[in-house]
Amino acid sequence: MTAAAPPDPVPRRAVLAARLRQHRALALGQLVRGLAYGTGTALAGAVALWLRAHT
Repeated sequence: MTAAAPPDPVPRRAVLAARLRQHRALALGQLVRGLAYGTGTALAGAVALWLRAHT
């Protein structure tokens, strides 16, 4: 019985690139979430102002 060859180590550049992609996706998600929250807050404020002015 022969021992299996050890797996090739993942190149450092590939590991760093994978981390960068993951970080970029997370940062983009946070940006979109923040923009959506800000837009919703602004719309709610505009509706409240309109209601106050027209009632």
